[in-house]
Amino acid sequence: MIDALIHTAVRILIGWLLIDRVPAWLNIRGIVATILKVIGVLIIISALLYWI
Repeated sequence: MIDALIHTAVRILIGWLLIDRVPAWLNIRGIVATILKVIGVLIIISALLYWI
């Protein structure tokens, strides 16, 4: 159970980083930044769907 919580927390953190931080850190704009944000959202959604 603890392992699943840690796994979910790590995936949510990775998704958040892709949404919020990576485009700013790498100075990425436009379609590439949008693609990274969509990937981040999908990672967060998949982590949350694991609990359903």
